[in-house]
Amino acid sequence: MPIFERKLGKNKPLKMNISFSHIQAFFGKFDTDVVLDYVMNIAFSVDKVGGEEIIFDQIRMITSANIKTDNDLMFIDILNHKLDVKVNQDRKKKPVRNSMDMTTIEYREFLSTF
Repeated sequence: MPIFERKLGKNKPLKMNISFSHIQAFFGKFDTDVVLDYVMNIAFSVDKVGGEEIIFDQIRMITSANIKTDNDLMFIDILNHKLDVKVNQDRKKKPVRNSMDMTTIEYREFLSTF
């Protein structure tokens, strides 16, 4: 991602940890078998022992999919997997934790690149 290269320099190994919370599932709505609305908790840190956390954020996401089964096998066709841009951009100006001194403009670039 360009923001990391500009702020940290080239060829810096990073580690990304992701978890999910506040998951809501909607079945059979919006012409889709299942819609998941959730928060993705994401942390980037320097990839070394005791590496400093660079950024931590909680980003609203939406994933929709159609599901088919055949002989006890489930086939999932993901239709959309995206940031909930309206919620993320209207309410937030910066990530939850930010040791890179990321500006509001850089944060928007981070979200759009992500």
